[in-house]
Amino acid sequence: MKTKSRSCVLLLCIIAFPLSVQASPLGIAGEYNLFMFDDIEQYGTDVEGRVAGGGDVTYGKANEVVGGNVVKENGFSVASKVIDTQGLADLVAGKDVSLTNGSVGYSGNVNSGTPEYQKGVVNWGGTAAITSNVGYDKNSSGPGTPINFATEQKSLTALSSTWGSLSANGKTDYFYNDAQALYRIQLTGSNNSLNVFSLDAARIGQNFGFYIDAPLTSTILVNITGATANLINFGFYFKDYEDKIPGSDYIPGASDFYPNSNILFNILDATLLTINQIEINGSILAPFAHVEFMKDSHIDGNLIAYSLFGEGESHLELFKGQLPVPEPATMLLIGTGLIGLALFSRKKVERKEIF
Repeated sequence: MKTKSRSCVLLLCIIAFPLSVQASPLGIAGEYNLFMFDDIEQYGTDVEGRVAGGGDVTYGKANEVVGGNVVKENGFSVASKVIDTQGLADLVAGKDVSLTNGSVGYSGNVNSGTPEYQKGVVNWGGTAAITSNVGYDKNSSGPGTPINFATEQKSLTALSSTWGSLSANGKTDYFYNDAQALYRIQLTGSNNSLNVFSLDAARIGQNFGFYIDAPLTSTILVNITGATANLINFGFYFKDYEDKIPGSDYIPGASDFYPNSNILFNILDATLLTINQIEINGSILAPFAHVEFMKDSHIDGNLIAYSLFGEGESHLELFKGQLPVPEPATMLLIGTGLIGLALFSRKKVERKEIF
């Protein structure tokens, strides 16, 4: 029912308002490594870019010590590689903010880890509990919410639906071994500008290879449908037509040549997204999903979702691809309709304790 209603609203809007391509399709969220519409809670993690959450934002807690030895570090760093501030706050909480045992802001080439090296700006809409062992720009930080999270939620939800309704111009193949275990998902596209693929979340398993065969400079949009999405323990590879790595047919995700900033995984329907034991090469837009971001994981791109909990790291390789964007009036109409549908049908996902 939700999919049918979304499609009808979208069709009417596209007829009335043509699509256009803008420089920053993700809007202000595109400037934030992590952008959540609701709560964020993380410990023992490094976010190289900025963070914004529309609810409560919690980072860090005391380290676990046994016999005088630290057995688990629970500190944090946010915006550790943000050099150009662009006038944006480095950490924004729509409601309360709680920061312990960490730092907000760029550290410089020589980092002692002490507070004086941190120059990040923190804003909050509710109350602030920031301990003395947190480094940030105390003079520039303070109450205030420079981001309208409700507006951004409507816009990004509409964008996800718009892009999810684009016809796939690329081919998706699933390969299984003799034991009928998935060992490879192959995405093949030839468009020099935009390659769109469709995936069923239920068919994404573990311990396999995710291969993309498309022009290296093209934008890659992977639309994923399904109520639950699990990105667990598999690797990413991109066809090496330009011989970036001599003698290799594919560029592995860990390579400097992998086009992280041109890839967006658009997770349309999931209310729960689990990221575990994996390096996500590309950005994720999952407007309805609570994200369980496990310890031994990181993302090379934007992570935009409903809420987030976990120790996963976020690396500053933001999405720079080009995607069609409706005119503002269309965005408002689609977004308002989709948020209404989401509030009607969304089941609350219980938070898992993973520490």
